[in-house]
Amino acid sequence: MSLAENVAQLLQTLSSGSADEAAIVASIDAAIMEHTHAAVGQARRENEQLQLSFESLQKEHAAAITIFMDLQAQLDSTMISASRTREAMSEVEYERESLRLDVEKLSKEKSVLQQQQKELQERLQQETGNYEELKADWKSKEIKYLDTIKSQRRATRDVRLEVSEFQRTLSPERDTVTASRRASAINDEVQSRLLRSQITERDSKILHLTEKVTQLETAVGEMTKSQLQLKQQTKTLEKMNSELEQQNAVLKTENESYEVLLYGKTKNGEFVSLLHNNLDSSLGSEIVARGGDTDATPETPNEKQLKSEVKALTMYIDKILNKMMTNPEVAAILLMESDIDAAEKPDEIPPSPSPPSVSLTPSYLAPTSPSKNRSSFLAFPSAAIEMVRSVSGLGSSSNPAPPLPSNADVEGRVEGSSNDKSKRSSFFGGSSSGVDMSRVLSSSGRMKNVEE
Repeated sequence: MSLAENVAQLLQTLSSGSADEAAIVASIDAAIMEHTHAAVGQARRENEQLQLSFESLQKEHAAAITIFMDLQAQLDSTMISASRTREAMSEVEYERESLRLDVEKLSKEKSVLQQQQKELQERLQQETGNYEELKADWKSKEIKYLDTIKSQRRATRDVRLEVSEFQRTLSPERDTVTASRRASAINDEVQSRLLRSQITERDSKILHLTEKVTQLETAVGEMTKSQLQLKQQTKTLEKMNSELEQQNAVLKTENESYEVLLYGKTKNGEFVSLLHNNLDSSLGSEIVARGGDTDATPETPNEKQLKSEVKALTMYIDKILNKMMTNPEVAAILLMESDIDAAEKPDEIPPSPSPPSVSLTPSYLAPTSPSKNRSSFLAFPSAAIEMVRSVSGLGSSSNPAPPLPSNADVEGRVEGSSNDKSKRSSFFGGSSSGVDMSRVLSSSGRMKNVEE
């Protein structure tokens, strides 16, 4: 019976005058005490319900902080990947510039060799013309000398015949004439031998000039071969240059698309509203569950949207990383750096992996050494999938949420993530600026366009 009904009944009793005043006061006190106890019990139950709601809000806030840290680490990894992509593009540009300088150097050498070849051809033509003129001159001289020798021989034979006739017919002066004839014949023989020696000397000079012409022809052949080799090398360098230009164009296109994606994901501030929507939906699900609904809490549209967007972003980043890993220069750099890290820390023991049920934090947020952070983007697709699985447990009462971290812990995690990012960026010689928190908070608001 309520307090108002008791008061009405007591007033009726007083009006009838059938009850004692002390009994009426005692009944009024009892009714007031009963109502006070009922109000206190109801207030206590409401206070307990509010306490449970506050604890649920703390759990949801801790889960939201975990998701925020996951997205923070994911964005840091993507920024590191972008810096490495820009570093690879700068290396490709440097190689392209060096190849262009080599091509220019080879072009200059080619022009010099062509000039030398032209000079050698002109010299060869000049030497060939001189050789032909000298050969024709000596041929004419040889014919002339042979005619002279033949005429001298005929004259000598005629003189001998005349001498023999004079010996038979002439007076005693025959001996004197014979001696003069003999001296003339000896003189003719000496001149004939001198002409023969001159002809032999001319023949040796002609042979020497022929050898020189052969050497010049050999040099011209070698120059032609070197010119052909130079042309082949130039074609090879041009082919390499075209391949590098194509690869550079592909890298530029991917980098532009990646920067457009990052700009689109960090442009507005819908991440905070998305977190509040998730908290409200999870709180409503828990209130319904306490009201008697024992079934599993269904996924909210925001959770489905978030998981699909994270999956699409993971697939896109995995595609970019696969294209990067097909580059032989990047693979060689990673292998070389892993060898250097193994040589620097030979006794380093990797930490034992913790079971996945202990914490909701993905494996890529665990503390690692700077050398491992430099190549940690290789495990990014699996870490992103793990993060998607952890997101699927949002708002579920079966997975216990971690305690609410303080502001100092959150700032320490963000600062540690920034330090690891700077260490990883120092390996490639690039610099990446810190991530703006407002851009991070707004990065989850527009992930829906990734699938499109």
